Amino acid sequence: MRIIATILFVLLTAFCLTANAEIRQLRGVDDKLAELGFQMGEEVDKFADFQLENRTFVDKRNIIVPGASSQNYLVTFRESCQGLINARMAHRLIKNKGYLSQWDKFVTIYETSNIAWCEVIRVHEVEPV
Repeated sequence: MRIIATILFVLLTAFCLTANAEIRQLRGVDDKLAELGFQMGEEVDKFADFQLENRTFVDKRNIIVPGASSQNYLVTFRESCQGLINARMAHRLIKNKGYLSQWDKFVTIYETSNIAWCEVIRVHEVEPV
């Protein structure tokens, strides 16, 4: 019984630390977006007519991608994605053809080599301040 209680305590602690880190990361993104003249809006499932070549670097896990009708979106990747600043990006694994959505995977490319695989975990609308 003691072993089960210890395991449950460790799992609860790990969960709390992970949730706390996620909240701190989102607060940091809000500050960076404010510096760029944006504020985070609602989370969306997908969006069309995205333009990866015109993206704006926020940090190593987030970029702002222009979509249709002058709407911008904050794309958050599962982990830091090398090459977001200036490497070319290509859509590799697509959930909804023609859309950028959660769980899509991109690759950053320098010359002819893949630098990193980047998996989308969240997409938010961003509004100009």
